[in-house]
Amino acid sequence: MIQSVGVGIVGAGAIVQTGYNPAFKRVGIQPFAVRKNPNERPPLQKLFQGSNQSDIIIVASPPSAHRPNLCTLAEYIKFIHGLTGINEYNPSIFCEKPLCTRIEDIERIKNLRKIHNIYAIDHWTVRSPLFYLALKGKEYVQEHFPNYGKIYLNSIQESGSLESIKDCNLSDIESIEGFLLEKSTADTQTGEPLALNFATGQPDPRTFRYPDGVILDTATHPLALIREILTGMGSEESKLEIKIEDMRDKYGKPIQSNDWSTAEGSAKLTLSISGIPIRIDVNKYAGEQNRKGIIINFKDGSSLSLSRINNEDILELRDQQAKQLGKMEIQSPLYDILVRHSIRPPSPRSSSLGNYKGLTSRRIEEISTLLQAINLERTGIQ
Repeated sequence: MIQSVGVGIVGAGAIVQTGYNPAFKRVGIQPFAVRKNPNERPPLQKLFQGSNQSDIIIVASPPSAHRPNLCTLAEYIKFIHGLTGINEYNPSIFCEKPLCTRIEDIERIKNLRKIHNIYAIDHWTVRSPLFYLALKGKEYVQEHFPNYGKIYLNSIQESGSLESIKDCNLSDIESIEGFLLEKSTADTQTGEPLALNFATGQPDPRTFRYPDGVILDTATHPLALIREILTGMGSEESKLEIKIEDMRDKYGKPIQSNDWSTAEGSAKLTLSISGIPIRIDVNKYAGEQNRKGIIINFKDGSSLSLSRINNEDILELRDQQAKQLGKMEIQSPLYDILVRHSIRPPSPRSSSLGNYKGLTSRRIEEISTLLQAINLERTGIQ
């Protein structure tokens, strides 16, 4: 149990109630929430008062409020420095994806990071060590991801063998597929498509408007996971080019040019990293489908897939005829791992693995490129 860390959370949604709060409590910490009612404006100054002073701050507000909340937090920290004359207090601020929703905010975020400990978090990225279990082995995960490894390595159920892909490299990869197809339902009276809240599984009655569509809210997950896997395998590419191949509303109709109101219900994206073609398919209204994961296709015809089912991740290696060669089933409570990692961050040992600064730089590159692609698609400029 860890008792000496003060944690503040900005947000009151399902991700806080079902993800962060229970996970922090399981390590003996009672987070201080500054926004208990979703309709209240968060009194962020309470995070810095008396016994509530926070060493760690989680920003899990609606995405459009991320940049304003980060700026306000930075101002309070600056005020405390001026009040005390001591610059030692600089809490770690972890912001949920995306860090911002407007391309003009990118530089402001970068400037804030020059002074403050602002980091991007995405619960999908804590799954990257699972691939390293297959590609590099348990010793590698224990060395490079000590916080993750302690949880993962105690819950593995393995059958068959994954040995044939040990020590493969980037040149062995033919292509990668990422997908997040979420189960949905429909209003029983009107037939209106309804997304299901990913945390509660209940119908979400909200009317989504841009920028709260699947590109910034959903495609960021598989993109970040793929990027971390390839970075760990040696990719150093920082310049991304993403093309939106298809973008539709929740009814399955194409979103028209200059429509800056309609949220994307589904989208297909393509990009290339280190010469590897990547396709990402996301859909918040996929009916009975419920597929979350990625597939790495190798040049010899075999494939390695990661699928998420409830609280379990399943790694499968298949041969050229799709016959299963090896399988790992791993209990992986993502927010528990995320919370433990934020409390006990690893020493920065490289720019690629387990380093929050490197992780955050990559998330900024990704959101910047996604926003540029959205601007091109919605303005009709090709």
